[in-house]
Amino acid sequence: TKWLPRGGSRVVTCVCYTHYRLTYQAFRQQCPGFYLYESENHVLFFDPKQIRVALLAGGKSGERSISLASGEGAKEALLEAGFPVTVFDPANKEDLLALIQGDFDVAFLAFMQDGEDGTIQGFLETIGLPYIGPGVWSSATAIDKPKTKLCYERAGIPTPRSMMLDSHHIDIDAIIAEVGSHC
Repeated sequence: TKWLPRGGSRVVTCVCYTHYRLTYQAFRQQCPGFYLYESENHVLFFDPKQIRVALLAGGKSGERSISLASGEGAKEALLEAGFPVTVFDPANKEDLLALIQGDFDVAFLAFMQDGEDGTIQGFLETIGLPYIGPGVWSSATAIDKPKTKLCYERAGIPTPRSMMLDSHHIDIDAIIAEVGSHC
């Protein structure tokens, strides 16, 4: 077991699972309020009070109000869990500057549209701030539904029949002929 400093936070890493159970039980007794993160090769214990979270919500999309509401819900849950949270709206240049200059451990994204295309993830990678969720490429691909469908098909993942529609000319009979009338 060793302590790993990260931006002022304290994280305990256990690599050996046989040692993990004893360590975890002892750690829970000595450090109530700490959380556990478990991956394939590591077990991390951390104090949420020492993990500074930058929560990003809002933006300029048509779904701004939904993003703000999601951000508020995420903020409440993070605060309840003990994390210090600062909320930023990327539609505000001042917020972006404060995010760049701030000392945060992780960004939590609560976006619709704006944060789904990879631009926010790219910005966060540029400033060196880890974030929750998919990366730039995954986000940029997933926002483009036809490209996403093509990736799934190439990977052998079954997808329902579909077709691209032109909003200026919609032929219901052609749609039914191509994809059928039942979902």
